[in-house]
Amino acid sequence: METLDYIASHDPHVNPDLRDAPRSANDSRGVIYRKTYHGKVYEMRSLGNGRYEYEGKIYSSPTAVVRAITGKSHYNGVVFWGLKK
Repeated sequence: METLDYIASHDPHVNPDLRDAPRSANDSRGVIYRKTYHGKVYEMRSLGNGRYEYEGKIYSSPTAVVRAITGKSHYNGVVFWGLKK
């Protein structure tokens, strides 16, 4: 990653707005994830920095959102939302 950071900071052809672009799933601001569960479509929006919004409430992980939807704690949020890397 150090090499990419060096290139991004020294290459005049790199868009300066992209130099600080998200580089991980935890910082994917604005991405909306949809999942159909028991016939209903649910949406979760990434706020970046590991925070997610669902129905106007902020959650600290995709798993916390799944818990709010299902009422169960044994679901893995990454698997539920299809966020596998």
